Amino acid sequence: MASTSIWAVKGWLGRVVIYAENPAKTENDLRHSAASLLLANGFSLKEIQEWLGHANISMTADIYGHLDMTRKRRMAESMSGRFSAPR
Repeated sequence: MASTSIWAVKGWLGRVVIYAENPAKTENDLRHSAASLLLANGFSLKEIQEWLGHANISMTADIYGHLDMTRKRRMAESMSGRFSAPR
């Protein structure tokens, strides 16, 4: 199954911006919002990297890595039960 790059819908996004009559929103704003929502809904950075068409995952991680709160919560929860409080 071929993945669709965000750039494949560039013309459509431009029409959305014009239709919304919100010149402050750019295609890049919509792209960033979409990637942020995908991450918040459980998609991996690798999946988002491929969808956005980034050449490597480090670019995606640099831009969106700080938003991955689900992963950070899971990490904290997994560590919370590993240590006992001092007596």
